[in-house]
Amino acid sequence: MKLNVENLKDVMKKSTLNYLIQSIQLKFTEKKIVSNMITGSMDAVIMHEMENNVIQMKPKDEFIFNFSEPNINIKSYIDLIDEELVDLIINDTKIQVISKDQKMIFHFCSPDFVASYKGNAPEIDEFFYDDVITDELMKKFDKIKKIAGKFGKVYFSIIDNELFIEATDKTNSFANSLKCSLGKVKHKDVTLCFDFKNVNAFLSLINKRHTDFKIKLHVTKNEEGGILYFENADSSEKYYFVSYNE
Repeated sequence: MKLNVENLKDVMKKSTLNYLIQSIQLKFTEKKIVSNMITGSMDAVIMHEMENNVIQMKPKDEFIFNFSEPNINIKSYIDLIDEELVDLIINDTKIQVISKDQKMIFHFCSPDFVASYKGNAPEIDEFFYDDVITDELMKKFDKIKKIAGKFGKVYFSIIDNELFIEATDKTNSFANSLKCSLGKVKHKDVTLCFDFKNVNAFLSLINKRHTDFKIKLHVTKNEEGGILYFENADSSEKYYFVSYNE
């Protein structure tokens, strides 16, 4: 059995939201890799069903990999491999990765220690904002990122049918702010607050491939919360971020 090292690193990075999630579960079949994860604060859900370009498998084979701290326990090791393809041996409790002059053993952790998301995808009946992440939009996000990190939060606000993304602290009337318009929308005034680290991790993750993604925004019926949703063109990567009340 063969393992593609770079593709494994790519899948781990996507499934852990740029290693923000400190564990990973990967379910392999011959054609697909499924990984549904949730952050420890339960404010972000990552649901992926990607092409299996990681392991060369037989049609009826199925494997589940559970690892804790993959950035430390897996990536730091396989970064030392020079070859693109290596041999892989899978056992019930571990995998063995064998390159030309190295042999590595990675033990699975208990699935009880993995932050896998076991629910269904959120049912969202309507988005008030739906757009492709263009180069222009990404430039606005990059500017917001430089300021929002100081506050640890980022806002999406509707004011007079215009949507803004804003870096500030609305709980502090003396806080400085940076606001960028995202265009006109048909919705009453509302403000949604999201954890900056989740949004920042996602934007860093899609750097240089951002035009493959759409950004969507949803407000709950009681208007007390909302969801920031990102999805790529073939729907193999889905990222749900839940707003919070300050």
